[in-house]
Amino acid sequence: MNFFENIPTDFVRFLLVALFALLIGLEQRRHHEINKTKFLFGTDRTFAFIVGVTDIDPFLLNLFQGKQTFAEPIVVAATIQATISNNFLKALYGVTLGTPSMRRYLWLGFGAVIVASFVVLWIF
Repeated sequence: MNFFENIPTDFVRFLLVALFALLIGLEQRRHHEINKTKFLFGTDRTFAFIVGVTDIDPFLLNLFQGKQTFAEPIVVAATIQATISNNFLKALYGVTLGTPSMRRYLWLGFGAVIVASFVVLWIF
C-alpha cells in the first residue's frame, strides 16, 4: 500500500494552493520592503487562496478518473456545467476585486464564454 494513495486529492490541492500563496506573499512582501511601499491587504496571495479553494479541478479529476460508471455524454455535460459555474465565479471575482473600469469588459468576455458554453450544452 502506497502512503500517497491514502491522502485525499482535495487535501493535496489545498496544500499546494497554500504553499504557492505563501511564496507569492513572501515575494510581494520583499518587493514592498525594497520599494518602501505600504503593505496592502487583499493581495495576490489572498486571491490565489480564494480561487484555489473554489476551483473545479478536484471535481473534474474525480470525474475523469473513471471510478464511476457514468456514460460519456453525462461526463461531458457535467464538465461543461462545471466550467460554466467556474467561469461565472471568475467573473464575480474580477468584478468584485477588479477596478470599476474593467467591469464592463469582464462581463462581456465572461458572458460570451458562458453563453457559448450554454449553447454547446444545449446542442450536445
